[in-house]
Amino acid sequence: MLDRLRKALGRDTIIARQKYFNAAVLVAFYEDFDELYLVFEKRARNTRQGGDLGFPGGAREEVDASFLETAVRETMEELGVRRDQIEVLGKLGTLLTPGGTLVEAFVGRLLVTDVDSLNYDRGEVEALVPIPFSFFLDTPPETYVLTVETQPYRIQD
Repeated sequence: MLDRLRKALGRDTIIARQKYFNAAVLVAFYEDFDELYLVFEKRARNTRQGGDLGFPGGAREEVDASFLETAVRETMEELGVRRDQIEVLGKLGTLLTPGGTLVEAFVGRLLVTDVDSLNYDRGEVEALVPIPFSFFLDTPPETYVLTVETQPYRIQD
C-alpha cells in the first residue's frame, strides 16, 4: 500500500480536474525570412467566444490520449495542417480560469512559410492573424486588474 501511495505522489496532478472544462491549446508560430510569427485565430462568430483572438485548441475528447494530443488534433482541424507540419517544443503551463476552465498550453512550430496558403476551417475560424514575435518583445503589455469574489451563499431578493 505504501508503494502505491509513493507512486501517486509527486505527479503533476490537478485535484478534481474532472470537475472543470478541460482544454488544450497550441501556442503556434512559424518562421518566415528569419522572423518568427505567432499565429492567432479570430474565432468565427457562430462559435463559443466568437470574434475573440486566441490560439488553436479546444476541449479534450475521450479519444485524446493526452492534452498534447488534444492541442495537436485541434490545431490540425482548425488550421488545416498535417501532423508532420507541427513540431511541438514543449509544455508552456496550465491555466485555470475564474470561469472554471483548465487550459493546458503547449508551444509548437508550424513547418510552413506563411499562413495565407493554409486551408483553415472557416466554420471555426474567421481569419488567421500572424503577428511578428518582435511586436511582443518591443511593445509593453497593457495590464488590467480583475477582482473575482467567492461567496459561500447567495441571498435571493
